[in-house]
Amino acid sequence: MTIIDTHTHLDAAARSGDLPGLLKRSREADVNWMVAVGTAPDDWDLYRTLSRENPGIIRYTVGIHPCSVDAGWEAAAAAIEPFWAGGKGDAPVALGECGLDRFHLPKEPAEAERMFALQKAAFDAQLAMARRLGCAVVIHSRGAFGECVAAIDASGVDWTKVVFHCFAEGDAETSGFWQDEETGIWLRMRMDWLTYFGETPTIVDFKTAADVSPEHFARSVADWGYHRQDPWYRDGLAACLGCDPDDIDFVLAVVSTAQYDGDGRNLVMVYRLDDEAVALGREQSKIAREIYRDCTESGLWPTWDEGIAGLSLRYYDARSIERQINDWHR
Repeated sequence: MTIIDTHTHLDAAARSGDLPGLLKRSREADVNWMVAVGTAPDDWDLYRTLSRENPGIIRYTVGIHPCSVDAGWEAAAAAIEPFWAGGKGDAPVALGECGLDRFHLPKEPAEAERMFALQKAAFDAQLAMARRLGCAVVIHSRGAFGECVAAIDASGVDWTKVVFHCFAEGDAETSGFWQDEETGIWLRMRMDWLTYFGETPTIVDFKTAADVSPEHFARSVADWGYHRQDPWYRDGLAACLGCDPDDIDFVLAVVSTAQYDGDGRNLVMVYRLDDEAVALGREQSKIAREIYRDCTESGLWPTWDEGIAGLSLRYYDARSIERQINDWHR
């Protein structure tokens, strides 16, 4: 198996003399080759030299990191395309990393807005270059995922050539509260992860299962009511955002507790329930809300017995407890 480290910054190791040791440790860890990712003009020539000195081990990229963007970014950007003039063997494997970063902006609002506008201009220019060159592009996105996606869409860059780096965008453990229009009941939800893909709000719910194959996990969906959770959460988020539930996506990210790949990593599957499952779940939840409304209004709740029912231990449990007591007294 070929292992590629697609995102490294080797400048410090090269300048400190530790690069040979780093490459040795990488080989010992079965990393076959790595990509040195450019961030500014001061590392582009270095990474090209490292690539030439270590063919088949180090490849490189050229680009302006959003945190390296300043008022002189256009002069730096003009030096990017010439790196592809040397032919395929000497050219970068991608353009980047480029993108948008709100996390490291200045604290003063006006200055932050000015710097973000420079980032956006530099990002758009580099995307245009990537499209002209037909090359891959490495994206740095922090606090600006939706804006990065929109910029890539607008640029016409081939999405199959896009590598996202630093993009964990979203909110964990987000609660929502809304009032059901038909029954007047207040409802709630707790989303594991809420993020956006383009303009689409996307709810990601994390599950575990011994067997994550479609035929087995489908049983878990019915047993645990995940087909009810999907429309409940989508309807709830739609009520909170004031949009249509069909404009919201819901996916299940399922981690196996008993299935592993060849390297011992837990298998993971991501599922989106089909329209029939969602429709059935929505109808079941509607009935449940009506039952709850009727019970709260009447004060009468479904029960096995209207009086106080007697209850015995199961035969197996009673005998097990007897054995424990007898063992203690021996």
